[in-house]
Amino acid sequence: MVIDQSKFFAGLGFEPFEMEYSYGKEMRYKGPDGGFYRVDHFSDVYVIEYAENEEEARLNRFEDDDLYDDSLPEEVLIAKIQADLKEYVTQI
Repeated sequence: MVIDQSKFFAGLGFEPFEMEYSYGKEMRYKGPDGGFYRVDHFSDVYVIEYAENEEEARLNRFEDDDLYDDSLPEEVLIAKIQADLKEYVTQI
């Protein structure tokens, strides 16, 4: 099961940005720190990905940060990712 990434950003004060790429449009989230974030799902893990600024995000230059096993219950997984996202944007 793939969780919609909007659930990971809900209530955290991240600004949604729809960005267009050669393959289509995708949602990204601008954090209070000015960085751009997304949460992707690969194989059996979720990963927080980060771009330093809007230009890097528009070029789709995201770096992988933390990995999370997708076997965790949805509410636990969301809580863990939200806690880490909060930590990222306060480490300025």
